[in-house]
Amino acid sequence: MCGLDQSEKPTGAGRDAGDRVVSNETDKTDEQSVAMVAMRSLLQDVISQNRLIESLRGTAFFDPERDSAITSQTSFKAASNSVTNIPNFVSIFGAESAYRIVLQFVY
Repeated sequence: MCGLDQSEKPTGAGRDAGDRVVSNETDKTDEQSVAMVAMRSLLQDVISQNRLIESLRGTAFFDPERDSAITSQTSFKAASNSVTNIPNFVSIFGAESAYRIVLQFVY
């Protein structure tokens, strides 16, 4: 039989009936929670600009003028700083990548 033994309890991310990845909120570190709040704040700020969706699609650093609509938000700096505190973020991507990764996430 495939799958988990009935005595095994899954931890962390798993899949729901719709085969979507799900995770237990309690598995998140404080740093991850802070980063999620900062990213949500940035996304809310960008959404509140009521820009056309076409202007929010693209590649980070490809069009600095378009990027400025996102990077000029005060919440952008907070989001960029907070992701560097996520465990292993700096060792995997480098602190200098936070700016580009947050910008690309918004796109």
